[in-house]
This record gives sequence, C-alpha cells and structure tokens, in this order.
Amino acid sequence: MLEAFAARRLDPNLIKRLVAGTCIGMALIFSVGFYFAKVAKAVTPPEAEEDEGPIVPVSLVETPEEKPPEPVEVPEEPDSDPGPRAPGPIAPAMPTEVPEQQKMKDAQEAYGDGDKPTQFGDGGNGGNGRGKGPAAPPKKEEKKEEPKPKAAKPKLSPEDYDPPKCKASGIDGAAAKATGVQGTVVVKYTVTESGAVTNASVVSGPPELHALALAAAQRTKCEPARLKADGSAISISRKVPFRVRFSTN
Repeated sequence: MLEAFAARRLDPNLIKRLVAGTCIGMALIFSVGFYFAKVAKAVTPPEAEEDEGPIVPVSLVETPEEKPPEPVEVPEEPDSDPGPRAPGPIAPAMPTEVPEQQKMKDAQEAYGDGDKPTQFGDGGNGGNGRGKGPAAPPKKEEKKEEPKPKAAKPKLSPEDYDPPKCKASGIDGAAAKATGVQGTVVVKYTVTESGAVTNASVVSGPPELHALALAAAQRTKCEPARLKADGSAISISRKVPFRVRFSTN
C-alpha cells in the first residue's frame, strides 16, 4: 500500500488538479466575501459627521494669588499704674472782690447796647439812640406834560390878503456888463410884518448873476402884506425875477 500511495503521490496530474482546485476554491471564497462586503457597505447608512461648530478662541485668565491677610496690630493696654505725673500749670488766683468798673461793664452787657444781643434777648434797634427811622416813601414821578404842538397857521389864498408893495431896484448894469452874461435870475425872499426883506435865495438863473441878483433883492423897499379881513400885517414869501439884457444900440 505504501508503494501504491507513493506512486500515486508522485503522479503529476494529481498535483496539478489539486493546485487548480485549491486556487479555484480560494478565488470563489474571495469573490463571495467581496460580494457580501460590498452589499453590507451599501445597506449600512453612512455615519453622520459631527458638526463641531465654529472654533471659539479661549483666552486663559490667570487667577491672582490670594495674599495672606496682614497681621492686625493689637493696641497695648495701658498700665493700670501709670506712675507719677508732672504737675500742670497753676491757675492764677482770682480776686474775690469785683471792681466797680467791672460791675458797670457787666450790667451794660446784660441789658444790651443798641443792636448787640444780650443774655436777656436781642438788644433791639433803639438801645443807644442810633436807630434809623422808617424809610421815606418813594416819590411819585411827576409826569411832565408834553408841550402841545402849536396850531398850524391856516394857509392863506391870494384872495385873503393884499400883496406887499415893493419898489425893486434892478441889477447893477455896469457890474452885469462886466460879467458878459445876460439872462434872468429868479430870487425868492420873505417880506416880514415890518416890511423887511429876509431869507433871500436864488431859485434859478445864470450863476455869474446870482450875487448881483441877491444884492438887488436886499436893496428892495417893501410895505408888508395885509389881511383883507382886519388889515393886520402878515409875512409873505414871494418870487421876483431880475433880468439882464444888453442893448444893441
């Protein structure tokens, strides 16, 4: 039997079949295992990833070390027997009898002097005759009467008065010729109640003849204007022309 087994053992075909069967069996085992592993992986749900959230920086705080409590000083108890003390200053002896001036001063302070308070109350305002009487009532402001405006004089029309009678003297001919200017100068002036000519002023005319016209107006002699109602003299303003003409002869 041993020889038959040995001969069979040495059969090369048998060895090839054994090797091929072993390889096929191992391949089948790996294929089946790989298939089941794939199926199990497909069936098993994936594990959910944990959301760790945002990273928050954390700062470490150092805890201060506790200081040991300071020792409490206990005051020393004074000795029950402090020993002999130094003698203090001796108070001066007070006189037993009060002088007469001191008595008068004390009496004056007790009853008060004027406005000073005393032990019996306030001295008041009339203790020594220096008090002030009640203040005088304020004076009422007297309203000053404003002056009444003067009544304006009524305007007169030429029908209400007779005009002033004036004798006018003309412009000095020689002086007018010296200027070489001819023309008419209108002068306004006022005839007062006494007949005087005042407030003469030039209204219009050549400037070269102004002074000559004003001088002629001042030389004018007038009788004042008078009201027709009662004949009283009144002041009237009037305008008078002064003409300068050179003759051609």
